[in-house]
Amino acid sequence: MKVPCPSGLIFRARKWRIGDISELIDVKEDDGSSLPKLMVELAAEEVIEPGPYKFEDSKLDIQQLSLSDIAVANILIRVGTDPELLITPTCESCKKPQRSPKSIPLDEMPIYMASREGIEHLRTGVPIERQYPDGIMLQLKAVRGRDFKTLSKLQEQNPKYILEYQAVLHISKVNAPELSEPLMLVPHIREWYHKQSWRLRQEIEADIDELWGGADQIYKFRCDHAECRTTQEQQVPLDQTFYGLFHDTKQRRRQKRSSSMKSAGELMQTSSTPSSSEDQADSTSMSEG
Repeated sequence: MKVPCPSGLIFRARKWRIGDISELIDVKEDDGSSLPKLMVELAAEEVIEPGPYKFEDSKLDIQQLSLSDIAVANILIRVGTDPELLITPTCESCKKPQRSPKSIPLDEMPIYMASREGIEHLRTGVPIERQYPDGIMLQLKAVRGRDFKTLSKLQEQNPKYILEYQAVLHISKVNAPELSEPLMLVPHIREWYHKQSWRLRQEIEADIDELWGGADQIYKFRCDHAECRTTQEQQVPLDQTFYGLFHDTKQRRRQKRSSSMKSAGELMQTSSTPSSSEDQADSTSMSEG
């Protein structure tokens, strides 16, 4: 299959195979954030159009790819392998896992292309300057495959701030009136970013999306617990569930498709009750007697 990415990169990839699972099990135990990179590397074949990247011998170098290209590549390879994704999310309101899995049609997920300015940055590596309210000036850069180790270390500190960490890694320099000197180190930028307004965050994220594109991984669902029923939005995660590593994926798919499911207790109760054929045989023998 051909995999076109937001930057203009196009490469050929195979479908994921059963044998790929063994490669993933070793990774997920110590560095789950490496899964998206590994999954693309496992499936990637020859490069058809390199876009802004410089590869050797038409071989995909995952370390150069932008975060957006890696995410979109995973979505498209998953669509080519199996377009239906079953997710069992936890409700953000009642904090309970859903009773039944949510089916997400990945082939309908919106994909946005990178802008010319973002593509040129991927080609040259020159940071992009952006002005924001209150005299704030930022230099933005693409997060690439080689940055995933840093992202993983930040995520280990506090997983709930993953989106914040992604935004921070897109910032290479901060100039602001309250600062005595520019900020250029990730810990300092993160400390500054954490204190900023929601409006600034939205503007920075909008610029990042416009520059490097990506997949709109948001899906909606309504909590299936009767006491909650909250409608909410969550993001499709590129995690073990996405790659079919959780054992309950098979069980939930079977439950979703089966029309003859019974609980273990129901089945045991049925087996202890004479079947209709047994009843018929007994009545026949009694009549013959």
